[in-house]
Amino acid sequence: MVEGLLTEGATIFAVDQNEANLKKIQDQYKTEKFFPFSADLRDPAICAKIPQHAIEVLGGLHGLINNAGVGLSSIREDYYVKNIKFWEVTDQHWQSIFDVNARAPFLLSKAVIPHFLKQGWGRIVNITTSMDTMIRRGWTPYGPSKGALEAQSACWAKDVEGTGVTVNVLVPGGP
Repeated sequence: MVEGLLTEGATIFAVDQNEANLKKIQDQYKTEKFFPFSADLRDPAICAKIPQHAIEVLGGLHGLINNAGVGLSSIREDYYVKNIKFWEVTDQHWQSIFDVNARAPFLLSKAVIPHFLKQGWGRIVNITTSMDTMIRRGWTPYGPSKGALEAQSACWAKDVEGTGVTVNVLVPGGP
């Protein structure tokens, strides 16, 4: 997502908990339009501060793309071949996936919305997944976490009607 937007000339404030990922993009693009920020989105206090920090660094903000995600490989690498039954998911794994995939977008969006409403314009784009993935056998808690994000997005879109701010879902994948 970041690389595509940089290629199109956008100015990006990118958040990733893996500094090496950010460094790789910075080294590859060598642009003054890329502002990396390393953070763990499982921390609610950090999520609440990121949008304001981005506004300070960039001098404004027009969009938020909630693209971070924790998948099932965080539970087991062979999850695709050997499906994980919901009762095999530890409380810690469930919480971590929901914290990043559903709670962090809520907290980030909640923190940025006052700025967007004040300027009368802004875009929130939440990256979810296909309905098949949301309800696929062996895909708890990833699928349900993305289902929660999709439901939140529908609610938020209605909350901002008529304000100049929009909330949309992007479902990546093939045809």
